[in-house]
Amino acid sequence: DINLNLSDFRIAELRYLNALTDDVRVRYRARITELQQLMNDLFKEYEKLIETAEDRALLQAVQDGWEDYLRVHEQIMAVSKDGSDEGIYQARVLLNESTTIFDDVTEQCIALEDYNQELMNMAQADSTKMFGESSITISCICVSSIVLAVIISIIYSNSLIAGINTIKNGLRDLSEGDLTISSTTAEERNKCASRKDEVGEM
Repeated sequence: DINLNLSDFRIAELRYLNALTDDVRVRYRARITELQQLMNDLFKEYEKLIETAEDRALLQAVQDGWEDYLRVHEQIMAVSKDGSDEGIYQARVLLNESTTIFDDVTEQCIALEDYNQELMNMAQADSTKMFGESSITISCICVSSIVLAVIISIIYSNSLIAGINTIKNGLRDLSEGDLTISSTTAEERNKCASRKDEVGEM
């Protein structure tokens, strides 16, 4: 935004000098004042966002160049104020000097923009890296959860099948006429009772 506003300021300045009527000059002089105030506002807004010494140094270079440019600009506006041919001629001579300063400030603005673009690229790379790491972590958690669920299911299934097999074997022996009561452990009795309750609930 700073570089764009600088370009708009330069355009308004040139159109002011090339204006053929007082009305046009007044309009562009008002535009120049507006853009000068906007530039000051942009500097203040940018200063709030500064986080590094390098960023501050780059901004200071732009501000110093802008002040140098404004000094010549004020001279241009002063000599061309009456709109006389002599005043316009002097203004054009000063314009050559301001062109060099303008080019320097533009380069400083580009350096500032490049620095900010580099910071953005670094932030984006960090975000991508963090996203990749979090994706791997989430994937590991999901796989671990699935494996744990499978293990629990197998253990539960084996426990259920063992109880059913005990009941099935007892019924088979009974159907074959074997009325012998074999001793069962407390654990087996608990499993059978548990399976009976679960089957009843189904």
